[in-house]
Amino acid sequence: MTFKVTDSIPLYNDSLSFRFFDVSRFSKDSILAFQHPALNLSLLDRKGVFRKNISKKGDLLGQFIGTFLQPNFSADGYLFVVEDGNTPCISVFDPDLKFVKRIYLNEYIDYDYVPTLQSTSFVEKNNQGTKIFLSTNTTQYGFSSAELYKRTSSIIEIDLDKDFNVKGKKRFLPYQSFEKIRSALSENKKDWDSPVAQLAADPITRSRYVKYEFDDNLYAYDQNWHLLRTYHVSPPYSGAGYGIPFNQGISDPQKSMETDFKWRYANIYYYSMDVRDGKAFLLYWKPLPADGIPKNQFEENKVLVTPVLHIIDLKTGKQFYTNLPGKFSPYSHVAALNRKEVMISGNSKTSEDIQLYKLRLAYE
Repeated sequence: MTFKVTDSIPLYNDSLSFRFFDVSRFSKDSILAFQHPALNLSLLDRKGVFRKNISKKGDLLGQFIGTFLQPNFSADGYLFVVEDGNTPCISVFDPDLKFVKRIYLNEYIDYDYVPTLQSTSFVEKNNQGTKIFLSTNTTQYGFSSAELYKRTSSIIEIDLDKDFNVKGKKRFLPYQSFEKIRSALSENKKDWDSPVAQLAADPITRSRYVKYEFDDNLYAYDQNWHLLRTYHVSPPYSGAGYGIPFNQGISDPQKSMETDFKWRYANIYYYSMDVRDGKAFLLYWKPLPADGIPKNQFEENKVLVTPVLHIIDLKTGKQFYTNLPGKFSPYSHVAALNRKEVMISGNSKTSEDIQLYKLRLAYE
């Protein structure tokens, strides 16, 4: 697969810098952008010109209280902003982006199911209300805990009525339902960093897609979370498969950091996913050689990994990929506008002037 940059949009001006973005309303000349590090939510146009401040962090009603925000538009134009932090919640805005309601999730979700910086979500609208699906983290178990994978599920559904009151919740996809997890538990070896799933939904077929870091599979489900198909992702690179036993605590902070870096940099690190027009778009990192893995925070700050954009044709199963140069961020959300156009943000390690790039892909 090859690509060409056809446009770039500045995510900065004299006083603001936007690190995170949402382009689901790009065709309507609207980009949602989060100021960094304050994480205020703003509206930009397709030239990157600031148009409107939707809300900012603060304690007043309608202001954000989380440490990270993720937006989702429903089919009727309402905006649902998922916030993580000590008080996870969902803020609802009407189609004019005026605040409507805040839903405190800790009133409805057990404390071991919370959204996190790594979580993703999507929204489905029906005649009875709205359903919000979240990949979750846990505050009860550590990422290396066998109990996490034995006792918890990876996705939770929050069911809202027409007035955005919570009607109920459901859990889906227990970790133990996956062969890789069962095998890892039996072998007592974990070789991935995070259990948190990447989620995407096809707006046409309404199929759901789930990508975990622990294996190379992309899972497709119907609206009842019945498995439709498993796609085996075939990266052009292989990771080292580094791992340690479950529940093995590392008391030495330096050794613990080195272990985290090995998980993150020595193996395939699936970071982002989107689905559009019958294609799945994945962003992951090319694994580093053993002598290139950082050993401390100072070394990590200097590390530049190679992002890989990987496409799967969901009808034929054909796969395409390309390495991205250093100006593209490996921490970017990959946002597909259509089957041949995606948007990826610039890399803050290589430039202070962050751009949002539009890529035109050629793979057929």
